[in-house]
Amino acid sequence: MKINLFDLSRQISPLRKSFTKAFEEVLDKNEFTHGEQTVMLEKNFANFVDCKYALGVKSGTAALIVALKALELQKDDEVITTPMTFSATSDAIIHAGAKIVFADVDPKTGNLDPESIEKVKTKRTKAILLVHFAGVPCEMTKIVSFCKKNKLFLIEDASHAHGSIYKNKKIGSFGDLACFSFYPSKAFGSLGNAGIITTNNKKLLKKAQMFAEHGLYGKKYKHRLVGYNEKIDNLQSAFLNVKLPLLEGWIEKRLKIAKKYQAVFAKKGVKTVVWPEYSKPSLYIFSIFIKNRGKFAKYLSDNGVGSGTYYPTTLHLQESLKFLGYKKGDFPNAELYAKQTLSIPFYPELTNQEIDFICDLIKKYEF
Repeated sequence: MKINLFDLSRQISPLRKSFTKAFEEVLDKNEFTHGEQTVMLEKNFANFVDCKYALGVKSGTAALIVALKALELQKDDEVITTPMTFSATSDAIIHAGAKIVFADVDPKTGNLDPESIEKVKTKRTKAILLVHFAGVPCEMTKIVSFCKKNKLFLIEDASHAHGSIYKNKKIGSFGDLACFSFYPSKAFGSLGNAGIITTNNKKLLKKAQMFAEHGLYGKKYKHRLVGYNEKIDNLQSAFLNVKLPLLEGWIEKRLKIAKKYQAVFAKKGVKTVVWPEYSKPSLYIFSIFIKNRGKFAKYLSDNGVGSGTYYPTTLHLQESLKFLGYKKGDFPNAELYAKQTLSIPFYPELTNQEIDFICDLIKKYEF
């Protein structure tokens, strides 16, 4: 049996006719860069995360850059973020003209540790940019309280967390701004690059809209600031509108698969991705924590099952960020997390037979 780490074709194939119809509707109306599909996506996704507003942009990276630019950060302003994520998060801080300050993570979830955040805060700290790693919500009660107490902006990088819930509240509705990636492999992905910003702050929305569209405000050729060309393509909005009504069902399937994996790994004494009972993650990936992950990955591969490692090198040890002056050992929890995690096939289209096959392999392996 051959089971890939990810198989996007299984999701796309049943929706091919719907995608074709959506494409033809956009084509017929000649609404390529903006149109009713984008208006619909922004409205429906804002409702989905219980926010007042949403702004479609060209990628998750664009969402982060535009959101940070909307805060109008200055050269010496600091933004606290996690070293355990993709480089888009930290790159966006630099592109926004601010300084990156890393904090360590919770060793169980890979999310920013509230106590570590407190330790690295300075008088120059202006914002916290957190990541809901793998779709598991950060400890929002503590982080939101900390931001309010210290008058800091809070931005959620929710690129892994479409539909995740923390204490009965949707991720993407906690921060001043939240950023989502619709990269094709995400739990909710487009058929190309796309992203979205959500917020309840109309002033920040307007500022983000200007930065996303050449600084335009109200009228064509009226520019209030130097912006970018980062608005979402209407065609991608159309494809996403096809998929959005299916997202909740996909999340439920992911959670059922996760529980099966957790049960079999628990019997082998292997730790897996976890979340508190007051949270409901959408789960982008399913990771285990294992010292010799290469050996287990080979065992899976020899039996036709794919696996992968997400972010094997933490951001503070990347060559691109060497100028920040961090070194190995500065964030031990993040470094250990990056060293020991391994992801296995995890998508709602997996069949029961495939899930059982993977579970049987786990049962037979000597960890």
